[in-house]
Amino acid sequence: MKDVDDRWERATRAAGATGGRRGQRAGRGARWGLVACAALACGAGACARPPAERWCPPLAQGDLRVSELYAGDRAQGWEGWVEVFNATAQDVELLGLAVRLRRLDGGAEQRLLVRREVVLAGGGYGALSLSTDAGRAAFASYGLADVAPASLYPAGAVQLETCEVVVDRVRYAGLPSDGSLARGASSLGAAGGDDAGSWCEARAASAAEPPGTPGEENGPCR
Repeated sequence: MKDVDDRWERATRAAGATGGRRGQRAGRGARWGLVACAALACGAGACARPPAERWCPPLAQGDLRVSELYAGDRAQGWEGWVEVFNATAQDVELLGLAVRLRRLDGGAEQRLLVRREVVLAGGGYGALSLSTDAGRAAFASYGLADVAPASLYPAGAVQLETCEVVVDRVRYAGLPSDGSLARGASSLGAAGGDDAGSWCEARAASAAEPPGTPGEENGPCR
């Protein structure tokens, strides 16, 4: 596991290095901002093409927390999702938020973006579906997939990021076969949060309901 963590750290160090809370609070005056993509080849006096623009929600590390993961069950008609908890007291605009899914061994990853305005209330939960936005279930706030549905890896990591800020990151060794993996409510305000005691399996109350509690408050892990 240490080798995997080291590879992850190297891959995200540039983003995480500026992800501290102090440096980001200065940008709170705007709901979100536009930044120019710096990864462009520029000659003497001019760039080869106009700078690409990205939406950057003014979030600091820990403002949002990954709170529930569900791989989906297409045979039963349920899509997968990544649930996000707003750990602040203010409404948060998610436009521009990136959700990075990575296989635990680092061999594959998917980077999914929130591409329209989605407001998550302070202290609220929002399920980001791995289906398309048009095809998402009613309980989901947004659908992350562009065309074909995305999917969680059987063992992997999920990272929330906005431009240079790593907002939250969790790792998991496996996902339940008939339920979701939910982060206990008491651990949502704590740093880290991917230790085994912070997560537990959540099942549907009935066959007519989705597994877990997408978009709703998580219960405690006992």
